[in-house]
Amino acid sequence: MPLGVYQLHLTTAEQLCKLHYSPKSIKWVQKRLKLLADNGYLNVDAYVMKRRSQKGKVYFIPHSYYILSSKGIRYLEGIGLDIATSMRARDKDRDSLFVEHTLEINDLLIAAMLLKRVNPRYYLRGFIHEHDWRRVPLKTHSVAIIPDAYLDLRVQTADNRTRRLSLLLEHDCGTEEQHRFRRRIQGYVELLKTGAYRERLQTRSVTIAFTTFIGQKRLEQMRDWTREQLLATCEQPSMMSSFVFAAFDKPLDPCHVWLEPSWYTLLTRQQRIALLHEG
Repeated sequence: MPLGVYQLHLTTAEQLCKLHYSPKSIKWVQKRLKLLADNGYLNVDAYVMKRRSQKGKVYFIPHSYYILSSKGIRYLEGIGLDIATSMRARDKDRDSLFVEHTLEINDLLIAAMLLKRVNPRYYLRGFIHEHDWRRVPLKTHSVAIIPDAYLDLRVQTADNRTRRLSLLLEHDCGTEEQHRFRRRIQGYVELLKTGAYRERLQTRSVTIAFTTFIGQKRLEQMRDWTREQLLATCEQPSMMSSFVFAAFDKPLDPCHVWLEPSWYTLLTRQQRIALLHEG
């Protein structure tokens, strides 16, 4: 269980249960987490989720999450895991928006980790979490980029070849304004043009994937802003194919996220694509 927290940096009991145990084990997972917290291996805190009912009434839901304590970090270091300086120096006080954003990134990572259970031919080979990117960002000549995650997804084809899909993930919570969003797009354009990611990620190409749980309206807004930015700087049409967008509802279904046509490109308005396929 501490390893699950180590992977995700901060997490809920529900996320750990989904990743490592059966749905019926949630009470056991909660008890186990409480035991680890009581013995000083984990810190437990709460964030507040803002939700709106169908009638428009706003309500707030407190929700617990867990992070490694100093004792937990020493334990994992003792069994040979690499402990980054950023993990040692994490802030104890985190605002709810930061926590919710990280947990939503984790939801997407977990959906990728569970792919192999759905179909062994599809799997997540590895990933880099936002917290690790903050320690060593991707850098071009003029900008440092901190993705929300990097995912190295693989497909074992019928003729026994392995296809690779490299994704830099940007998860949107609906709070970023247009000028900052477009500046982020321009940073990725520079990254793609210079190929500054290739040595770090050991890949020749990468796709920039924007996700949101806010809804279709926000998705279309992100697509419009991206398209406008690429047109404003007179980018080649091929640059359009480097960006994909999707809006999801929770709980996430790994098949829907990664194997079904759930993603929009900038090349067509309505047609959706699947990111992972054998072709």
